[in-house]
Amino acid sequence: MAFYQHGRWYTEFKAGDYRETKPTDIIANTPAGKSKAKKIQAERKALFKALAAEVEKLNVRDKRGKIVDQPVCDAFSAYWENHAQHARGAKNIFRELAYAEAFFGPEMPISHIDAEAMIRLREKRRRDTSKRTKRPTPISNRAVNITCEAVKFALAWLRKNGRTVCEIDWSVVLLEVQDRVTEFKPSHEAVVLNEFRPDYLPCLLFMLECGSRKAQAVSLQWTDVNWESWSITLKKQKKRGSRRSPKPHLIPISKEIEALLLAQTDPDTREPYHPEFVWTYVAERTRTEVKSGREIVAGQRYPITYEGLSSYWVRFKANHGFKDVRIHDLRHAAGTRIYRQSKNPLATRDLLGHSNLSVTERYMHSTHEDLREAMNRRFGDGGARVNSQQ
Repeated sequence: MAFYQHGRWYTEFKAGDYRETKPTDIIANTPAGKSKAKKIQAERKALFKALAAEVEKLNVRDKRGKIVDQPVCDAFSAYWENHAQHARGAKNIFRELAYAEAFFGPEMPISHIDAEAMIRLREKRRRDTSKRTKRPTPISNRAVNITCEAVKFALAWLRKNGRTVCEIDWSVVLLEVQDRVTEFKPSHEAVVLNEFRPDYLPCLLFMLECGSRKAQAVSLQWTDVNWESWSITLKKQKKRGSRRSPKPHLIPISKEIEALLLAQTDPDTREPYHPEFVWTYVAERTRTEVKSGREIVAGQRYPITYEGLSSYWVRFKANHGFKDVRIHDLRHAAGTRIYRQSKNPLATRDLLGHSNLSVTERYMHSTHEDLREAMNRRFGDGGARVNSQQ
């Protein structure tokens, strides 16, 4: 069926479970334009059927007609259509599967994907460079494993649905990954307290106190602050594919957070510097924003933006020699410190807003001092058992 919409003709057809809707270059809403659109639709449908017939020749079926082996392109498409597109992080899964399909070739049978083929894919991925840096740098082992694990999960789903898949020892394929244990140390905190931009500092200290993410901190509004219950509602991002809105993440207002909030009010009038957003900065120069066209006047206060805080943090790190320290490490530091003070993993989980305690375990690092204190607490005064035996 060809239809006219949004100023151009579209073609649409269905073949089995497959449905395709694509625009054309025809913009004239006339009988001649409709005739051309129908012709293009017939050509596209014929091309799809021809390609489907070629792929069908490569499918291996059992006596009951069920597919037991098929090309990579068809197998990954089935996995995507029936499972992966509804999973969390579907966009990343699609990208990794497309990379693997391009490496193996679309016509390669999935039964040929063995440990040797996966090692070749792994080595090809290791030679890629990261696009996040200006200089070409090798990608991390974790990024390599993400590509391999996307294929691993796809093969597991295909095996569960009757396809013949090789048994692969994934311990040989996957690379060793060391967890990145970083912490915003007291030495970093001392430099930040003395050298960080004063109007940006309260927002940073808020992240360090409550463990919020950067986006949650800069988007905090006065309507999220409840002085009656002494709590703050942090906005949580909606999960991909979920129809439910995320539950609000409530954190209590501590004495430190109270002081930071009150610092964002005028000392004379006790009115907030900004009527809507909590964290603000003082413009250092008069300029015009490129994207919004808004004029920024020097000396006046404006809400802190995600990009503004990020760019200033990058410059601050470079000027003060902070190596391998991210602004997200303030969240890690908040989780680690609250655990060391409370020794309660559930309190750490509630502060960080995790739904799974296994995620919180990444923040619960123990030091020699923690271990020594725990060992001493076993006997109360730290040597009662030895003294009593003497």
